[in-house]
Amino acid sequence: FSTPHLWSCSECTFINNIALTETAICGCCGQAPNKSNTAVHFGYVTLSGIKSKKKTNDLIQKCNEICVKHGYPTWLLTNNSLDAYQVAIVADVADGHRTLKTMMVTLRGGYVVNTKWVEDSLQQQHWLPLESYQTFAKWRLAASKARQSPSQQSTLFSQFDVHVQARDNVHEPHRMPAEQVSALLFAGGAQCFDRQWRSNSDDDIGGKVTKVKSWTILDPKSTSKKRSNSKRSSTGNSKNKKISSKSKSQSNTPTIASSDSSAKRRKIIISAAHIYNALKLNAQEKREIDVVNVQWLFDCIEKYT
Repeated sequence: FSTPHLWSCSECTFINNIALTETAICGCCGQAPNKSNTAVHFGYVTLSGIKSKKKTNDLIQKCNEICVKHGYPTWLLTNNSLDAYQVAIVADVADGHRTLKTMMVTLRGGYVVNTKWVEDSLQQQHWLPLESYQTFAKWRLAASKARQSPSQQSTLFSQFDVHVQARDNVHEPHRMPAEQVSALLFAGGAQCFDRQWRSNSDDDIGGKVTKVKSWTILDPKSTSKKRSNSKRSSTGNSKNKKISSKSKSQSNTPTIASSDSSAKRRKIIISAAHIYNALKLNAQEKREIDVVNVQWLFDCIEKYT
């Protein structure tokens, strides 16, 4: 992200994601950019897990104001968890909290940095390079691997066809809505489908989905432990056994499909113990489709090194 790739129209302030050339025009008002009064941007940055967000927001704004004054590129701040941000600023904790934003940035091949990046940039009166502020090893290594792919973003789930089972508002696993789970899968290269295995993506791969036999993945029983102490414990535990259908001796390391393009696509459903029965899988589906909980997705991303 050393080269700015966005610019704000000086007439209507619309953010354009096209090259700022002599023939460029604003995608909103159709006006040619005023080169002397048009702000250019590196991209989008977001905050994750920071308690003093206002303080950090103010520092980012001050640094941007100085950059505009001197003709330097700026970073656009967004709070929308599904926006196209490339940098996540997180609290300077030991390992960097696992959040939707840190996982999304990692899959996109972006940067998870600490707040010192903002403070030092403000002191130097321009945005500093991001690399030296990646203090969280797990995100740094995973994002670095994602950038090594031709698309410069993760292909972690590129061999997976996935259905994310609909959830109710009361029992959202890990408080993450299904659309956010799907967004993570898309960012990792997966193809998402509805229950009839019709594509939910804008980039439909087309053709009939290849069905394969069961394969070994992370044992999904771990996410139901908290429910085992609730009033639904007996029901939850019995359903959870159906979801896992794996032996207790199974490894807890996620098994990811080969990056080989010739590898067969693998079919999974992301579910949860309390909604598993609603899938109503037939005998053939139980043989050919693996059902896991969302913890498998999170652990795969974090262990992508």
